[in-house]
Amino acid sequence: MRTRSSNRRERDRFNARPTLILAAIFMVNCAGITQAPPTPKQYLDSAGIGNSVAELQQALKDKRVGVRSAAAGALVMSKAPGAAESIWSAGQDEQDPRVLLSFGRGLRYLSDQRGQTFIERVCLESATEMSLRVQAMVELGSNASQNCVDSVIAASLEDGPMAIASSLDFEVLHPELAKRSPRSRDLIVQGIESPLPPVREKAIRCALSCQVDGVVAALDRALSTEADPEKHKLLAEGRWAITTTGP
Repeated sequence: MRTRSSNRRERDRFNARPTLILAAIFMVNCAGITQAPPTPKQYLDSAGIGNSVAELQQALKDKRVGVRSAAAGALVMSKAPGAAESIWSAGQDEQDPRVLLSFGRGLRYLSDQRGQTFIERVCLESATEMSLRVQAMVELGSNASQNCVDSVIAASLEDGPMAIASSLDFEVLHPELAKRSPRSRDLIVQGIESPLPPVREKAIRCALSCQVDGVVAALDRALSTEADPEKHKLLAEGRWAITTTGP
């Protein structure tokens, strides 16, 4: 028989563990997960949260990140009257970008375009981890504002190869947004001089498919000032690939 203290320890372990966005429409891609995460209902049951609309609405303000995300997922799947308004209202004061992203996804799933506002907030918040900002930009896709795209690309240049690679993937999918971004040239040049072959390949593909103006000139400027022999070689190879393959 469980004692009160053992129940408390179990509850504390639950509250402390990392949480995932649980419904498929809210899930963040997590490489390495080998089994399906629980549904929002299963997660809320294990957290001691009821399934009535009133309880789910209250859970949108719960102190636990996972509970807030799961409550939004359960409300969306219930399609209860007022679900969108409850999520929208809770999102006004939400500070956690993971929850905000799930709120935005939920609203968009309910065909409420106000969800884009929450997703854009994740894109534009400089304190948010880069992977979430890129996810938010990808979520918006062709609906991403130019401000969001420019902000994430600029941050990618500071964050390193993986962020650069993710932003290059986005640009290949949305070349019109890439063409208008003032930092696209810098993104391609930094990608080409990356020591990681997959990042270089993405940068060359981006240069060819997006037709960003001034890439070759930017590579020439980089080549004229680059003192590192290895980086100089990578830049030269990238320039050759673009100029011989391009139109």
